[in-house]
This record gives sequence, C-alpha cells and structure tokens, in this order.
Amino acid sequence: MVTFNSRKMGRARPFAIACIQTIVVLFIALADPCQAATITVTGTGDATAVDGVVTLREAIASINLGSNVNADVIAVGTYGTADTIDFNIAGGGVKTITPASALPSISKAVTIDGYSQGVASANTNSTALGSNAVLLINLDLSAQFGSGLNVTAGPTTIRGLALIPDGGVGIFLNVGSDGSKIEGNFIGTNPAGTAAAIANNLADAILVFSSNNVIGGTSPAARNLISGNLVGINLNSGASNNMVEGNLIGTNAAGTAAIPNIDYGLDVVTPGVGNTIGGTTAAAKNVISGNGIFGIVLEGGPPVAAANIVQGNYIGVDVTGLAALGNGKAGVQVGFSSMNNVIGGAAAGAGNVISGNGSTGSTGFPNANVDADGSGSAGTLIQGNLIGPSATGTSSPTGLPPVVTVGIILGNGATAGGTGAGAGNVVAFNPGVGILVPNSGAGGGPPVQNATISSNSIYSNGQLGIDLGGSYFPAVGDGVTPNDLGDADTGANGLQNFPTIASATTAGNVQGSLNSNANMTYRIEFFASAVCDPTGFGEGQTFIGFQAVTTDGSGNATFNVSLPALPAGQPIVTATATDPAGNTSEFSQCLASVGVALPALTINNVSANEGNSGVTPFVFSVALSAASASTVTVNFATADGTATAGSDYVATSGTLTFNPGVLIQTLTVNVNGDTTVEPNETFFVNLSAPTNATIASSQGTGTIVNDDAVPPAVVKFFGAATIPLNGSTSLTFTITNPNASAQVSGVFLNDSLPVGLVVSTPNGLTDGCNGASAVAGSGIIFLNDISLPANTSCTYSVNVTGTTLGTKNNTTDAITSDQGTGGTASASLTVVAVGPPPPAPSVPAPSLQQWALCLLGLLILCVTAGVISRQSRRQ
Repeated sequence: MVTFNSRKMGRARPFAIACIQTIVVLFIALADPCQAATITVTGTGDATAVDGVVTLREAIASINLGSNVNADVIAVGTYGTADTIDFNIAGGGVKTITPASALPSISKAVTIDGYSQGVASANTNSTALGSNAVLLINLDLSAQFGSGLNVTAGPTTIRGLALIPDGGVGIFLNVGSDGSKIEGNFIGTNPAGTAAAIANNLADAILVFSSNNVIGGTSPAARNLISGNLVGINLNSGASNNMVEGNLIGTNAAGTAAIPNIDYGLDVVTPGVGNTIGGTTAAAKNVISGNGIFGIVLEGGPPVAAANIVQGNYIGVDVTGLAALGNGKAGVQVGFSSMNNVIGGAAAGAGNVISGNGSTGSTGFPNANVDADGSGSAGTLIQGNLIGPSATGTSSPTGLPPVVTVGIILGNGATAGGTGAGAGNVVAFNPGVGILVPNSGAGGGPPVQNATISSNSIYSNGQLGIDLGGSYFPAVGDGVTPNDLGDADTGANGLQNFPTIASATTAGNVQGSLNSNANMTYRIEFFASAVCDPTGFGEGQTFIGFQAVTTDGSGNATFNVSLPALPAGQPIVTATATDPAGNTSEFSQCLASVGVALPALTINNVSANEGNSGVTPFVFSVALSAASASTVTVNFATADGTATAGSDYVATSGTLTFNPGVLIQTLTVNVNGDTTVEPNETFFVNLSAPTNATIASSQGTGTIVNDDAVPPAVVKFFGAATIPLNGSTSLTFTITNPNASAQVSGVFLNDSLPVGLVVSTPNGLTDGCNGASAVAGSGIIFLNDISLPANTSCTYSVNVTGTTLGTKNNTTDAITSDQGTGGTASASLTVVAVGPPPPAPSVPAPSLQQWALCLLGLLILCVTAGVISRQSRRQ
C-alpha cells in the first residue's frame, strides 16, 4: 500500500504545478506549429552589435535565423512561421533608418509593421479622398544599390513604411515570396506623400517575380502610395495571378496632383500571366495617373504577358474621376506580343475610366493603345470602358492638356467592344480620332488587320469616330476612306467598305445596301446620334441593333431591318460593316430619319442706348429649337421702322449658317450715335428662306433708346392778379421751349385754381402759337394744341372770373408733352379775389306771442319774490 504524507506533499505542490505548466506549454507548441515571435526595433542605427538598441538589420537577421542574433534582441514569443517586426523608437516625429549597405534578404515569412511606431496610423479615407495615413518609419535605402527589401519567403507582409528605394528597387518580391502582401506604404515619396523623396529616382518601387501576392487591397488601410520612382510596380518574370488593388500610383497622397513615376505606373512584362489590376468594386480601384510615359504597360514576347485583367481603375484622371491628371503618353499600352488581355470587361463595375492622357508632346497619343506590330495582340479585349469622358460618362474631364488625343489605337486581332451586354465602350470627347486602325504599327509593320469594333458608343470626338488608315505615331488618321466597287482595295482592316443607308425612320426601320466581297456574310451594326460628324460620315452615339447580310456573287447585299425606335433627340442613323475575320469598316454616311420635325428658328429683340458718337453694335441672336443633324441656313435683312437706314443705323443683310449640332448664331447691326434729342426709334431684322429648319419668329426689333438730355419747357406768370367779385381779370403768362433743336408739341398747363374762380375764353394769343385754345371751366387753367418751335416763347392770357371769395398762392405748375420733351418748371402766381363789404345782418321785430310770454315771466318772478320776503320776516 502506498501512503502519502500530506505535509510533504504540501511542500512539493509548487514544483508539481510548475511541471504541469511546462507540459501544457510543450503540448500547445507541438499542437500549434504556427508559432510567432515579435521583435521590436528600438533604434535607427544599422549595426549588428550589443549596444543596447535593436536595429532593423538585427531584427531581420534574427527572424531569418529563428533565434536572437545577440543579447540586444529579445523576441517575445517563440520563433515560428508568423513572426513580426514592430517599431518602438524613442521620441516623436518621423524616424529615418538609413542602412549603409543592403539589408539581409527576408528568407523567412514575417510581418514588418511600421504602424506600430508611436502615433502612426493607417489610412481611413475612401478611394475618392486619397490617403490620410500617418507614417513615422522612413526606410531610406537610397545609399545602397541592390534589391531593397528582398523578400524570398512568403507569405510576408510589409505595411506602414515610408520607403525610399535604392538604386535598383524598393521592395522585391523575389522567387519564393508567393502570397505576400504590400499594404499601406508610401514608396518613393516623403513620409507626408506630398513630393518625391529624391529627384530622378531610377529604381522600381515594387518588383515582383512571384505569384498570388496582393499589392494594396480593398480596405482603406491597405492603400499604397507608389510615386516618384522609375516604375511604380513591375510584375516581371513569372509574376502571375497577383492582385494590385486600391493604390495611388503616380499621384500625391491626396490623389489630386502628379508625383510621376518617371516611366510607367505599372508594367507587366515577360511572361506575366493572369494578373488583375483593379477590380469590379469601388474599393479595388487603382488611381494610375500622372506618370511620365504610360499608366499601364502590358508587354512581352516571347514568352508573352497574357490573360491579364485591367478593370475598374481611374487611368489619367484624379481620385474624383472628374479632372484630368494624364499619364504622359498612353493610359493603357498593350505592347509587343502581349495576348488575350482584358481592358475593362462586360460585368458591372469592370470598366475603367481611361481619359485625359497624352499630355506630353503635340501629337496624337492615345488614351488606350493596342500595339499594332505582329499578331501578338490578338485576343485583347477593350470593353465597358469610358475612354475620353470623365467618370460621369457625359463630359470630358476638366483641365485636359492642349494636345490632340486619340481614343483607342487598335492592333491586330484586338476588339473594342463586343456583341454581349455591357461590352461596348463609350469613346467620346477625344480631340482626335475616336478609334484609329493604323496603316502601320510602332515598328513600321504592315497595316493592322482583324481589328473589330462592335456595339460601342462613339460620339463627340474631334475627328472621325472610326478611321481606317493614318499612322501609329504620331497617331493621326487620314480621313474618310471612300468605298470601292467589290472592296478590292487594301490597307488597315482591308479598308472594309461601309454600308449605304437608303432610308430610316424614327420608329427604327432602316433600309440600305452593302457592296463588298462576293458570297460573304457581314455583321451590319446600326447607330443613332444627335448630330452628324462635320464630314457627313458617322459617328455612332447609341448602338440600336444589327443584322447579318450575305452578299451575292457580285458582292451586293440589301437589308431592311426593324430596330427599336430611335432614342429621343438622336434622329441621325449610321452603320458599320464587319467581315467574318473581324475587320470593321468606318462609319457610313449619315442619314436623317424621317418623322422628325424640323427645328424652328427664332430671333430676339434688342434695345440699347444709341450713344453720342461712333457706332453701337446691336447683337441679335438667332436660335434653333433643337440641334440639327444637317446644316441649317437662313437669310436676314434689316428694315426701317421709325429709324432710318443710313442716318440712324447701317443697313445689313446676309446668311447665317448652323453646322450640325450648333444651336445659336449671332448677327450685328451697327447703330449711329448722335447728340440730337429725339424720340426712341425702331428698326427690324427679318429672317427668310430657311433650309432644313422652319421659322417660328421671323422678326427681331431693334429699339434705339434716345440718351440725350431734354431741357423742360418753362412757364412763368407775370405779377399778381386782383379778381373783383362777379368780375373778371386777365392773367398773363409765357411758355418757353429752350431746346435748341427739337419742337415742343402738345404742351399744356394744368393749374388748379381756388373754388369760385372760373376760367373763361382767352383774351388773345401771340403769333406763332398755332391756334392754341383754352378750355373754359371751374378751378383749372387748361391749354391744349400748343406747338412751340425750338427757342420759341409764346405769351398767353386767360380771363378768370371771381364768383366767391378765395385766394390762390401757387408755386409749381406741371408742363407735359406728348413727345416727351416737356418737364416740370417753377412758376409764381398770386390770385386774390375781392369785392364790396357785405351788408350788416338784419334782426326781425318780436311777435305778440313773444311779448305776452315775456310779461307772464316777469309776473311770476315778482310773486315769487314776495313770498320769500314774508317768510323771512316771520323768522
């Protein structure tokens, strides 16, 4: 039997517990192979020595070794497969680490976390606001020339660093680093992200030789700023299935100004396959703008950069998508023998905004370019993108560079658009050609063939919507290529003939024909537009449908197709033809559909002061009620109203021309200035003989406003007047016209008189007053039919008869004129009505009854007095 001594066991208990704890820790360690250690960098130095601080060099070496390299390094936890390097360097502000030589390669997976330093913080802004990250660890590798942070083991994570690349590269995801993450860093700029860290840095920010890595990410904290380098991201030898998401490449941290990567923002080269740049969500969008040459380059051969996807990015615009921030040449360059890449896509959110590029030079760089050399670009798809517009899709970005930019250059076997839903691009507002299929490639090869253009919206470009011919560099088209019988000519896309539209209706019925190669089936696509190109050919704003037609032995085919009704405001119909090999024609000649009311012309009225000298331009606007697809003309000519051509204005006539899409034209009539006082005068501008429009308002009126001051007529009364009772007195006054040039007509005096004074007919009028008359009446003086020539005075007198007492003291009288040449003048008039004193009023004698009543009152008074006297004596 075994017995236990409880007292001894009590003394042994601590030891037993410690043994049990050790066994548990060992069990957990054996059960969880993902052990982790954390090493904290405490100094900015570069030594590997026992000096009381831990350097980054010591930390990397310890992680690689799996043990502390010296007594300074203290790993918290157990070295394993998920180790971390943190930072806790004393003091505030940015801490700069400047290795004197290449750091050790990172040969064991690790997380290097710059956000662990002090008050550093990750970005919280959305993609529309750039990055507000606060970075406090600045790793300056510029003193060395090597491979920067050379990662040879994955998955490694590098985050929260401001990193200045060395002479070769900043971060190198080398062979073996698969599955790594580069997130939340500023690479190539100062820690604030406001300027390049060093001028003319010739290093790549990130070089990738491995697969399945993520550069950036869809969370705001993962966003990198990659600017101020030679190349931003270089996905090179064997770099496949990598994700590049949510980054700012070529801009400042705010995403509003350029800090160029000298060459490219992102370069996918031999033989990068299956990499994805961007994504279908807003969070995955990269802003790749402001770079020196290209935004994105897909190149190789052989082997080739193939099956890469570029989608959902802003390329050539700022973070808002509204302002141009162009890459120097092309936004996207698919070069050399790069095959089967997809730029955009048909899915929602897959389309890129590729606009505002081509800011260097004065020749036509494209927004998107598929290199025309060789056959390697076959299979490249450009789909669902906005190429030329801002992110709104309805206007160009603000601040476009003053250069001629082509929308797309297509290479051999490439496709712009597609037959599926969502595949069409919007190619608009490019100053040059919309889509160019050149006669030669970058290396001067043969004309491009099999370039397919399908279902796109192509409109409002400065030159042809589609141009077969011209040159690759400079990217310049050669204009409309006419059809030839049997389509035997050769050149870009075989100079495929375009269809001829015979008739079209707004309801969508389109009839026409195609002449091309014999016994061949073609896809005819139909488009509606608001206006026709000034050349009369194309463009195609809205894809409305297609029909397959097969030519006969003579190369002829006809079509009669019922399509959806044309969109409102888009009455113009055009078409393209694509052969079985994928060669698409230029746009056909425009045809206006029937059933569309002609736009109406109107002209406005103009009123302005004539001026005192020279001429005053009266600018009339003639407007169309709606844009016309055809050229509109209308004649105009001036005509006299009360104004006279030659003296008051200059007679004018001519023709106004409205090119397709133009809504307003102006014409000018010059009015002669003078200092003559005269009434306002009018003249007219009449419209006539319109073509391709009607006239809704045919006459505009020009009103010449007299702006010369008119001195008022003057009235003056002479002295005072005494008006006897029931008698009359003559009142005399003058009216003077002081104007040196204009006659005063219709002047009258309207002056209220006291009640009881009546105006009778005038005594007389002086000569030259043209038979003026006074109207008899009570209380007023009223004269009419007066005509006073310039510098003329007339004297008048009127009889005023007094019927009752009254006095009038008047100091202001109104002088008016039906020609507006009168005014208000001061006058003085005193009128006193007098007569003999009135008789004293008579008093009638009392009647007998009045006397009797008086005596009776006296009697009553006496009796009353006597009674009062007796009573007083008794008392």
